[in-house]
Amino acid sequence: MSEASQFASLLFRVAEERNGENLTLTLGGIPVFVIQDADSAQQVLRRSSANFEKNMVWFRQALGPSRFTENGADWQTRQKLSQRFLSRFDPHRTWQSAQRLGLQALEAIAADSASGAQSISDAVLRHLAAGVMLDVFFDRDLDADGIDLEDIANMLQFGSEYSFVPEGALVPFPPEVIRSFLKVRAKVLADMQVFREGETPQDGLLEVLRRADDDPATSFHLEHEMTMFFAAASETTAATMGWAMHLLSRNPDIQERLREAVSRLPQEVYWQQIEDLDILRHFVLEVLRIFPSTPVIARRAVNAEHIGDYHVQAGEQILISLVGIQHDRRARPDPWKINLDAPTPHTGTSHSFSFSLGPRMCGGSRFALYELMALLFLFIRNASFTPTSEAPPRFRFQTQLMHEGGQPVRVSLR
Repeated sequence: MSEASQFASLLFRVAEERNGENLTLTLGGIPVFVIQDADSAQQVLRRSSANFEKNMVWFRQALGPSRFTENGADWQTRQKLSQRFLSRFDPHRTWQSAQRLGLQALEAIAADSASGAQSISDAVLRHLAAGVMLDVFFDRDLDADGIDLEDIANMLQFGSEYSFVPEGALVPFPPEVIRSFLKVRAKVLADMQVFREGETPQDGLLEVLRRADDDPATSFHLEHEMTMFFAAASETTAATMGWAMHLLSRNPDIQERLREAVSRLPQEVYWQQIEDLDILRHFVLEVLRIFPSTPVIARRAVNAEHIGDYHVQAGEQILISLVGIQHDRRARPDPWKINLDAPTPHTGTSHSFSFSLGPRMCGGSRFALYELMALLFLFIRNASFTPTSEAPPRFRFQTQLMHEGGQPVRVSLR
């Protein structure tokens, strides 16, 4: 098991054994303060957000500087370029894209199951999520553009391997790993040049990013920003769809309640009807709560500050465990159980902690939530999910929280 996957497993174990407590863990030989208390997380992410900047050194090295990794003016510039598109996405187009690509993916997954596959292919879910993202925001076709998503996944695996480790820790990579990574990175960045080609609407997101790339006064690179969209947008959806099917397979009563709810809607469904389906929204939020796609958030203190009884030194990295926060028994007595009748614990926003909080909250959170609802609506209405293993989850951290070997679920079309 990789260092990152061991760390993901550790987060779940600590959430059980030291429930709701902030604590110190030794990572890479260095003590690191880990937050599992919601109020402490609110302090870091919202109330004192100016004093706690994102710490994405490893990802910047792997993927290049982007909105995902930067702080200060560099982040603000990138945020202004893309946020209006993320906030004002077209839900009707999203629903159309989800229907077309979602049903294709579902048929492929069911065909694999019928052929004897014991797990759901991460590659199929990754292709689905990336396809929807490219269609909705960039008016591009994933297959036509020829992007190799597995190359991007390999880059992300390298970038996530020690993303939780503070700077200064001993994290050597074998020379052959470095050479392999640099080769894949060069190929990904070369492939991303396809987004410099072709016609695009003058007021569209891709044209805005192209113009920013032409500005010699900035450090903006189109290839880096597009890689970020694949990493931050599509990977989150792919991981969450996998965990949703995992939970559906192990909770047949929940699966049946959701199927009854989606079956009550007419065959020709409008996007507004899906967005108004509270029971489906609650299920998505519960999936994100139990298995947060991003299990940990790294921050670096600009100045010294107290978090409860802990004194954070200037320059010190801290980690916010979304696993610990979202499994706090003070918020709900049985945090490992799905509750479709109660929304996620109050965070001061309409979303869960899984989208983060404060000024660095996920800019595409509303799109991600609706996209997940739309895809799961289709999957639940058209398929059944049964487990192929009763073993506890085997976690793999690859930017997102994944299941090692794919989700152990059999999918059958209805």
